[in-house]
Amino acid sequence: MRKIFFLLCLFLSTSTYAKITAKFTPNPVKQGDAVELVLSSDKSFSGVPNIDILQKDFVIGGQQSRHSAQWVNGKGQDIHQLIYTLFPNKSGDIVVQGLKIGNETIPNFTLSVRPDAKYETRGTIEVSVECQNTPVYPAQKMLCVVFLDDSVGLVDGEIIPPKSDQGTWEQILPPLPITSNKSGVNRYQSTFAFTPKDSGILQVSPFIFQGSARLKTGERHATGIMDFMLMSLQSSATQPVGAQSKPFTITVKEKPAHYKGWWLPSSHVTLTETYQLPQNLAIGEPITRTVTLTAQDVMADNLPVPEAPSVDRLKVYANPAVRHDTPDGGQVTVTMTFVPTQNGEVTLPAIQVPWFDTVHEKTEYAIVPERQIFVSGEMPSPVAQPVTQEKTITPAQPLAEESQKSTSSSPSQSLPWLWIIVAVIAAFVMGIIVTVFILKRLHNRPKKKPLPDLYPF
Repeated sequence: MRKIFFLLCLFLSTSTYAKITAKFTPNPVKQGDAVELVLSSDKSFSGVPNIDILQKDFVIGGQQSRHSAQWVNGKGQDIHQLIYTLFPNKSGDIVVQGLKIGNETIPNFTLSVRPDAKYETRGTIEVSVECQNTPVYPAQKMLCVVFLDDSVGLVDGEIIPPKSDQGTWEQILPPLPITSNKSGVNRYQSTFAFTPKDSGILQVSPFIFQGSARLKTGERHATGIMDFMLMSLQSSATQPVGAQSKPFTITVKEKPAHYKGWWLPSSHVTLTETYQLPQNLAIGEPITRTVTLTAQDVMADNLPVPEAPSVDRLKVYANPAVRHDTPDGGQVTVTMTFVPTQNGEVTLPAIQVPWFDTVHEKTEYAIVPERQIFVSGEMPSPVAQPVTQEKTITPAQPLAEESQKSTSSSPSQSLPWLWIIVAVIAAFVMGIIVTVFILKRLHNRPKKKPLPDLYPF
């Protein structure tokens, strides 16, 4: 009994601690290329690694997890892995210290970064960035074109913009192939937009490329079926690859102190309107006015909603604004409803939106002019309106005859449904009668005598 208890305690004590290992692959690696940090454990991870300690020596890319099972000498073992894609930002031996998962500290491990590291892929991957219309103002969209030069034969991949709390990055166009001036190099370009929050000189982290390339092996001649199969496997094998651009800076100008109102920096702003006016406008009859504000170099979320000032003898109702981004800027549309409360001449007010011209660096105004309308009088009552329409359509026919005609026609409209119901009932009753008659005839029919036994068996 004591032995069983001792073995049970030993099992519980060993099962509570997970064995965690860490390694870099490949190792060594060349500065600027991708490396994978693989964290392995024989049990599920009890926490999240404090990978923030890696930020001083690496640019952190993507993350993935794996779970597999292995059998060694007839014993099963679970393997849980966390894999991080990193890019070293210096050369030499990088020692990782103090990496923890939950309450367990992983022993120190080292990555060697040197220029002469060898790879199975042949060629290079280069990422470069060119930003347009700089410098910019806060809330003004800036376009950056990212170029990807590939000579290793990429199979797939993606370009990841920097993570920054100084503004917002968004991808406008995915990587598209373009012509290259270098032989044997495939060039791609992708367009991103950056919207800064504050002024100043912003230090921007590199753009990161993560993908896979087809492995290139030496020439080999197939002498048998096994060689042919090996060559087929080698030609389809891929390896993860990565690259990053150089860090760069963005200059963001300060907002002018004299500017008042909603901050809208742009190179071009338009304000348009459309109307829906009835022919004979009366008191209480609505007027619909749709106003659209379009601005270049500005995201739709950063645009103000045009508003109409309050006017006597008009009630104003506005629907929620609709926003959407355009290839070169943003747009916001709002629909307003004006209801006149008095007759006579009424002025629909002008609407203006101030904006800052980033080309000439001065304040401008986008305006839709005011509009004069005439309200004729009271709106006709809902009861009198149908009578007026009947007189207009058939003026020579009395209203009493029209009413009598419409009343007499109502039974004829319901008559087909009555006939359908009667026909269904009659068919059902007729079916029952025919069935009873047939069953009675079959019951009264004389039975045939059995045939004599002509052939005894």
